[in-house]
Amino acid sequence: MRKRGFVFLLYALGFAVGLACAGLCLYMADNFFYTMDSRSVAARILYDRGVTKVREVRDYINRGDLAGAKAYCDEGNFDVELWLKNGWSGEEGPIWSSFGGEQDEPDKAGCALIKETIGFYSQKLPAIGNYTLSTEEEYSFYLYIDLKFPLADDLKQPGEGVLLLYRLRYWLIVAAATCLILCVACFAYLMVSAANKAAGKETVQGLLAGVPFDLLTLLATAGAAACCLYIARGMVHRFYSAAFVPPLIAGGTLLGVLFALYFTELAVRVRQGGVLRRTLVYTLLCGIWRGCVWLAGAVPAAGITVIAYVSVSILEMTAGSLILDNVARSNRPATPIRQALLLWGAEKVLLFIAVLYVAYICKRLLRAGRAMAEGQEDYRVDTSGMFGGFREHGENLNSLGQGISRAVAERMKSEHLKTELITNVSHDLKTPLTSIINYAELICGEKTENGRIEEYAEVLFRQSGRLKKLLEDLIEASKATTGSLEVNLEPCEVGVLLTQAVGEYQQRMEEKELELIVRQPEEPVNIMADGRHLWRVFDNLLNNICKYSRECSRVFLSIEVREGRAFIVFRNMSKYILDIPPEELEERFVRGDRSRNMEGSGLGLSIAKSLTQLQGGGMEIVTDGDLFKVILNFEILT
Repeated sequence: MRKRGFVFLLYALGFAVGLACAGLCLYMADNFFYTMDSRSVAARILYDRGVTKVREVRDYINRGDLAGAKAYCDEGNFDVELWLKNGWSGEEGPIWSSFGGEQDEPDKAGCALIKETIGFYSQKLPAIGNYTLSTEEEYSFYLYIDLKFPLADDLKQPGEGVLLLYRLRYWLIVAAATCLILCVACFAYLMVSAANKAAGKETVQGLLAGVPFDLLTLLATAGAAACCLYIARGMVHRFYSAAFVPPLIAGGTLLGVLFALYFTELAVRVRQGGVLRRTLVYTLLCGIWRGCVWLAGAVPAAGITVIAYVSVSILEMTAGSLILDNVARSNRPATPIRQALLLWGAEKVLLFIAVLYVAYICKRLLRAGRAMAEGQEDYRVDTSGMFGGFREHGENLNSLGQGISRAVAERMKSEHLKTELITNVSHDLKTPLTSIINYAELICGEKTENGRIEEYAEVLFRQSGRLKKLLEDLIEASKATTGSLEVNLEPCEVGVLLTQAVGEYQQRMEEKELELIVRQPEEPVNIMADGRHLWRVFDNLLNNICKYSRECSRVFLSIEVREGRAFIVFRNMSKYILDIPPEELEERFVRGDRSRNMEGSGLGLSIAKSLTQLQGGGMEIVTDGDLFKVILNFEILT
């Protein structure tokens, strides 16, 4: 977050500096910095100040104070020469000059020259040498500005600034281009980082996160328009005056910041999805739609039909009133019009009765379809009073309900028979199997010199124990599926029970070099569950993890609390390819090891899901490549 803030600050700073450089480049281009020499540029920029100096010298001479004019020029970084109007084309030299003594051309060559043609206004003008000034003539004043600026006057600071800009005129272009590249790079980084955070499901919150997108667009457009108007207002006098640069920097920088904020926020919302859903227009339309749905649910179909019918009739009546008004203005006979209105009224009454009757029949059929969809297969439609296709459709619905009832009854009978068969066979097998196990245990305890007998007895004891476990699983799966297990719900702390179950399997996991990572919230999480059945669920899932996890991998067990529910998550990496859909893994006798080389009946997940549902919880299996994840969820006890 700090890095993005630093990049945004760098972007804003680069934008401001780049605009300043670009504005100065425009100013210099409009004042011929790139096509004229430095003296001509200085003369152009300092022209107004130079003309003021010339007029001051003219006023001194007009009063006959030549010494004062000379002293005034000596106090500044300039000198003045007085010529006839076409003096340079016809005269050998100036009439009057403020230069001290004879001036060499190289001194003048290093100065900026400003020429101003004006006249004198005094009735009594002094004579300069052999020449007498006249108010009838116009004279040319030549102002030479010393670009070294040895004295501190009002020409020094602007003149030195002009010369500095002239020396930096090409470097400012380079600086503007560099700032442009920097801003583009920073903007690209802000867009990519914002999109990546949104794609990574991280919480990307900012000042604009809660603003609807259409309102954000409106505000950004208004801000951009205001910035552009401010910049345009500052550029009214074009670029020959540097006064437009501050408005360009301020308005342009604000415009660039708005641009970056808007598009980075757009990148986040596009990456997260649902841009259009987070708009005021969408919210308003959804509200209107929900209102219509509520109206449809609260008002019967007949009522909606009446409302629509009356609305159409009002529209037709309004149109008819306009037609009558036009007829009245045209002085046509009114008797045919009255007859037409009577026929129109009679037609509307008959149509109203017919439409209301059809709406009533449709409502009955709709109620029947909704009841059957909710599982009421014994619901019957009253077809009395119906006609044509409506009666046929009602009879079809009744036949469909009877067919569904028969199919459900046969399915339930089949399930009960299957469950009863499994239960009875399992019970019948348990008695002889118990005898086999007991005698196998006795044989294992007998001492014999024949080593093969001991080996055979051990295999017999182990496999008979496996068969006993399978029968117990079959009985428990049958009871869990039919809901015949006794469930005693009571407050249960999930974290304690999970820790105890993990302790039972700690040694087996260490033998397979499985690294167990358990994450639980600091506060206890209590749910309503049957401790015995919840323990069996944990036992089945941890047993699966020990049997099917890849050696030298990690196993993650976590308890998470979200939206008032507790989620117990089991994650592990499977040693086999999980090419079986999660829904199929939840069925009985389905195993992740299709080669069936591992011990197991394929009932563990089915039993776990049935026991979880009996306790009011839910179970979900998620597979992704070799990742196997089981998510249990229960409502938190408050």
